[in-house]
Order: sequence, then structure tokens, then C-alpha cells
Amino acid sequence: MPTVVPSQIVDYIDHNLGFCLPPRSSFQLSPHACGTLTALVSLIDQLPSSLLPADPRSYATVVQNAATIRFMIRRAESQDSTSEALTGWLTCNVPVVETMRKILATCLDEVPPHHSSELPFIKDPPIRDGILMDLEASRSALANAAWKAATVLAGSIVEALLLWALKQQADDAIAKACGALMGGKLQERPPADLLEWVLHQYVTVAAQMKLIEQDTAKQADLAKDFRNLIHPGRAIRRQKACDRGTALGASAAVELVLRDLTVRFP
Repeated sequence: MPTVVPSQIVDYIDHNLGFCLPPRSSFQLSPHACGTLTALVSLIDQLPSSLLPADPRSYATVVQNAATIRFMIRRAESQDSTSEALTGWLTCNVPVVETMRKILATCLDEVPPHHSSELPFIKDPPIRDGILMDLEASRSALANAAWKAATVLAGSIVEALLLWALKQQADDAIAKACGALMGGKLQERPPADLLEWVLHQYVTVAAQMKLIEQDTAKQADLAKDFRNLIHPGRAIRRQKACDRGTALGASAAVELVLRDLTVRFP
């Protein structure tokens, strides 16, 4: 069963429960409405606790509104045919769905593993959290045999880690390293902006500056080749595809880069 995330529930509300949202101030509990509301609370029940609102008041509101929806459905189901014929379907005048949607729209689909002891050298919380989330997703993809996702994510993690490491260096030191590589491992000087570099440039310059070991650089260069396989034309020309081997190779590059940076940035 796939994991339910907040954005999925928001999307479900937008596409199936528009009759519960503004500008409408009320809606009837018809069989169709009860069915879609039942599905909504089922999705809420499947939402991992780690993805529920962290704010106690917002969390309580989601729980209360889910309970209110269940109560309304039970009342509608218990309505006899006589009262239904005389008064019509029961009406809800409470913005339970709208309120729930507003809260879930503020929730993340991924929560950074704050308990992790990895990446202690990165002190900037947003950067560290972002890489940790990608690292966890990459390892999960590898464990679930999602070879392409594992390969691509691992390549992006190597890029992010080396970009961070190079940003800690002085501009003149980076320029000196690039100059030493010209005509050899680098055929042209990388852009002035580190954000515009490609993985090969990050790897080559980081190795020249001894931020990573040579064996790490070799493995990371393979990750560059693996990551390029996300481009269909290139994959066809090379007659290659992401598989268990590419995923393991790219993941190994991540672990080696992590090892080296942990030593160099105590």
C-alpha cells in the first residue's frame, strides 16, 4: 500500500469535494457526498503520524473534524426513507472539510529525520534537513528496488554535498584548483557561479582540493555517468538503463563522499 501524504489528501479534496468548499456554505449529505467523505476520513486515518500537523491545536482540529465527518455520515445513514422524503437529505453547515484542507495544505510530505546523527558538519538546518530527506528517500528507493529513483537521488546528493563543501572554500583557492586542472581533467574553466557547475566539475575540483579521496572521486564520476541515464536519448545511445548496479554504484559514491567530508569538516 502506498504511503498517504498531506498533498495527496489536499488534491483529493480539490478534485472530489468541491461541493464542501467556498463559496458554498453548506452541502447535503447525499449518498455520493457520504461516499467521498468516507474516503476522505479513510485517507486521514492512513496518514503517518509523523506527517500530521505538529502544532497541537491544528492536530486536534484535524482529529475533531474527522470525528465530526464520521458522525455526520452515521446520521445520514440512519435517516429513514420517510424523513428523507419529507425533509430531503441532511445538510451540513460546518466548514469541516475547508478547515481540514487549510491545515493539511501547510503540512510537509516529508519530515526531515532530525534524530539522525549524519551530516554533523553541515550546520545550516535547512541545507542539512534537505540533504537528509534526499538521503533517506534514496536509501528507501534502493531497499524497494526502485533503481532509477535510487540512482538519480544518489547523484543529486553527491552534487549537493560537494557544492556545500566547495562553498566552504575561498574563491581564490577554487580558482587556483581550476587553473591547475585546465587542459587536463577540465577542458574548459567552470562557470564563476558554483550553482552552475555540473557533477563532473564538482568531483574533479573537490578531488584537486583534497576535499575527497581519489577513490571517492572515481566512484563519484561513475555516479555522474549513472545520473545521465535519466535522459532517454542518452540512455538509448548508450544502450544502458538504471538498474541495481547503477543504484548501488551511485549509492556507494554517496557513502564515500559522506565519509570524506565527515573527516575533513570535524
